[in-house]
Amino acid sequence: SRNRIFIGGGGGAGDGNDGYQTNGANGGGLVYFLIKGNLLGTGTINANGGDAVASLGKDAAGGGGGGGTIFLNVLGQINSNISINAKGGNGGSQLIGLVNEAEGPGGGGGGGAVFLSKSSSLTINVSGGKNGSTNSSATTEFIPNGATSGASGFIDFSATLPVSMIDFSAES
Repeated sequence: SRNRIFIGGGGGAGDGNDGYQTNGANGGGLVYFLIKGNLLGTGTINANGGDAVASLGKDAAGGGGGGGTIFLNVLGQINSNISINAKGGNGGSQLIGLVNEAEGPGGGGGGGAVFLSKSSSLTINVSGGKNGSTNSSATTEFIPNGATSGASGFIDFSATLPVSMIDFSAES
C-alpha cells in the first residue's frame, strides 16, 4: 500500500540440517526528512537491504534483505546532486564444491520505496537484489536452484503524509 511507510523486511534464513545454513540479511531502514526550506547540496541517502552471507557446506544460504523506505517531504525546491538508494540485498550463495547435494542459495531482497513530495532529477535506485547461486556438482545446469532475484521497488513523486510543520526554536 502506498499510503503507509515501512522498514525493509529481513531475508529468510537458509534451510539447514547439517549446521551450515546462514541467516537472512537485515532489511533496509526508514529515512524521513521534513524540510521546511530547500534541499541543496550533494551526498547519498541509503536505506538498503543487507547482503546475505554464503553457506560453506551442505545447507542453504539466507536471502537478501528488502530495501527500506526513504521519504523526502520538501516544502521548498529540490536542487541537489543527492543519490537516493533503497536497494534490495543480494541472496547468499551455496559454496559446497564437488558434493552431490544442493540445498539452495538465497533469493534477492525486493527493492524499497522512495517518496518525494515533488518531482526532481535526483539519482534514485530501488532495484531488487540478485539471487545467489550454488557450485554444487548436483545442479550444474541450473545454478540458481530455484532462487530468484528481488523485484524492483517504486518511486512516488507526489507523496504526502499528514504531518504538520512544527517550528522548534531555543528560548533565550
